[in-house]
Amino acid sequence: LNAAVYLNGRHIGDGGDFQEPYGRNWNRPLLFLVPPALLQPGENTLHVRLLSHAYTQASLHPVSIGPDKLLRPKFERALFLRVTLNQTASLLIASMGVLMLTLWWRRKRDVAYGYFGVSALLWAAQSTNLYLQAVPLATAQWEIVINSSFQIFSAFLLISLLRFSAAGGRPLIPLLWLPVFASPLSQIWVPAPHYLALTAFWHVVTLLSAFVTLLFLLRAAIKWHNRDAGLMAGAMGLVVLLAGHDWLMHSQHFWLHRPHEFLDDLYLLHYSAPLVFLAVGMIMTSRFVRVLNEFEALNDDLENRVQAKHAQLQDSFTRMRALEMDQAVAE
Repeated sequence: LNAAVYLNGRHIGDGGDFQEPYGRNWNRPLLFLVPPALLQPGENTLHVRLLSHAYTQASLHPVSIGPDKLLRPKFERALFLRVTLNQTASLLIASMGVLMLTLWWRRKRDVAYGYFGVSALLWAAQSTNLYLQAVPLATAQWEIVINSSFQIFSAFLLISLLRFSAAGGRPLIPLLWLPVFASPLSQIWVPAPHYLALTAFWHVVTLLSAFVTLLFLLRAAIKWHNRDAGLMAGAMGLVVLLAGHDWLMHSQHFWLHRPHEFLDDLYLLHYSAPLVFLAVGMIMTSRFVRVLNEFEALNDDLENRVQAKHAQLQDSFTRMRALEMDQAVAE
C-alpha cells in the first residue's frame, strides 16, 4: 500500500500516511530525488519501509536507482498508464452513466437504460481505487467496499446487456443477483486471513458470469442474426479476456511461488470500459437513426395520404356543385 525511503538513515520521501487510513500507492509509481548532501563517499545504504495490510497483497517491485533524466520519463509513462488514463476513463464512464439514467428517467419502460446507468456510475466509483491516494475509510472497510462493488456493478452491467440486446438469458438473471447480496455480506464476516481467498472466489464467479453472458450474446448474434448482440459480444469478448488477466493477477499469490513470474503488474480490465460504452453508444445511435428514418418515412406517407384525401374531397365537392347546378337548371 505505501512505502517510505531512507538514505543512510535520513528520510527522503514517502507515499503518504502510515496511520489509518493509510496512503494508497499500490497502483501508483513513486519517484524520489536523492539530496546530494546525503551521499557519502564509498558505501551508501538505502532502506525502503513497506506498509501492507491483512486485506491487501504485500509485494515490492524492483527499485530503480539512476539519474533523474532517465527515470522521470519511465515514471511519467507509468503515471499516465496507471493513473491519468484511468481518471479519464472514469470521467467518460460517469458521463455515460448520467446520460443513460437521464434516458431511463424519461422512458421508464426502458429498464435496460437504468441498469446500465447504475452500472456505469458504480464502475466509475470503483475505478477510483486505482488512483486515490487518500480515502475516507479504514483499509479493511475500503477493501470490502471496493471488492464487493465489483460484483454489484458487474451484475447490473450484465443484466443491462442481456436486456438491451434482447439476447435472452432469463435463467441467468436470478443467478447474477446472488453475488450482489452475498459478496458484501461474506466479505464483512470472513476472518482477515481468508479475505484474499474469498475475494478471489467472488471475482472468478463474476468472470464466469461474464463468460456465460458472452455465450448468450453470441447465440443471439449467430442464431437470431441480432446485430446489436453481435456488437455487444465483440466488446464483451475483450472484457472477459482482460478480466481473466486481472483475475490471474489478483490471485497469483495462491498458485505462483514467485509472484509476477510471467504476468505484468498492470491491471487491464478498466481499459476495456470505453469499448463497452462505445458499443452501447453505437447501438443507441443506430436505433435513433432507424427510428428517425421510420418516422420520416411515416410522415411522408401520411402527407401523401392527406394530399390524396384532399384531392378526393375536392373531386367530390366539384361533382356536388355540378349536381346542384343541374338540379337548379332542371327546376
